[in-house]
Amino acid sequence: MNYTNDTQSMKVASFQENVITTGSNVSVILMIMLFGLFIVQSARKIFDHYTSQRKLNDVQDIWESTIAPLITYDIDPTKRSNYEDKQRNGASLTELKLYLLQRAVECVEKMILIQRDGRDIRKSQRTGLCPQSVWQDFVSAPQNIDQESKLIQNENQNNGFEWGKHKSDIFSKAAELVRTRNLRNQQQARTQQTRTQTVSRSNQRSKPGRKRR
Repeated sequence: MNYTNDTQSMKVASFQENVITTGSNVSVILMIMLFGLFIVQSARKIFDHYTSQRKLNDVQDIWESTIAPLITYDIDPTKRSNYEDKQRNGASLTELKLYLLQRAVECVEKMILIQRDGRDIRKSQRTGLCPQSVWQDFVSAPQNIDQESKLIQNENQNNGFEWGKHKSDIFSKAAELVRTRNLRNQQQARTQQTRTQTVSRSNQRSKPGRKRR
């Protein structure tokens, strides 16, 4: 009777040892699998990061080479140089008045452009999409425009220029010209759009229908 119990105890102990050993092996296998999955996920994230970074660099390169040169927020220094050249060469007050107004118009246009694009430019800078040249131009523009505006105001006052209903306020006159130009451009754009739609509808009506069999 004792022999039978000992045999059963040995079998139970052997079974428990087998279970423990098998469980340990399973745990090791699970740990290896989890570690392998971690390695795969890490490699995938690294690959995705570098792929996204490469695409971002491609976008920046395209912007730097094609779009950025077309976007300028700062004033054109050649306009001031032209005015000063005319002044040194003894140009008439009428001619100087015209050149000074052109400088004032540019200041107004640039400030409107900065106000319009400011939010998008700052957002692009935070996300790394804004080319450095565009950002530097955008940041330096307000101070340069302010300095240019003061020079224009001084020249306008020293020459005693008057601007009709705007009196001596050259920037009020410049703002009026900018508004008028923008309204004219918008009207031309709407007219062109209407013409395009009319031509498109006319072409659709002129297309022959399918012949019935």
